[in-house]
Amino acid sequence: MGFVANVVQRGRTFHFRRRIPADLRRRIGRHELVRSLGTGDIRAAKLMACRLYVAAEELFSTLRATPMLTDDQIARLVRDFYDIMLAGENAGRLTRGPLPEGVREARVTQYAAMAATPTLRATPASRI
Repeated sequence: MGFVANVVQRGRTFHFRRRIPADLRRRIGRHELVRSLGTGDIRAAKLMACRLYVAAEELFSTLRATPMLTDDQIARLVRDFYDIMLAGENAGRLTRGPLPEGVREARVTQYAAMAATPTLRATPASRI
């Protein structure tokens, strides 16, 4: 994997990381924006990271242009930043239509195998 700006890999999943400029850290209340990209594919991660980078720059510009924002308004802007990926994923689900039969069957098999795998034994309620 080559270097991709603002993308780090944790386990098999890529994450977006963007340092918050020093002049905005106190207003936002954090030092960086971190968001799972929900993919292990570097090409998809790069595309999503580019979108989030632009969204982060828009967030920073808005905060600099409107210094009188309340803490609640700032919190809402930050939440909107984090919701960007979720909105894109939901829009994709609505426009792609139903899963192809082969993909659906593979998922059913995978989830059935996961459900059949023994996990930690539950302690009966009477013994708690």
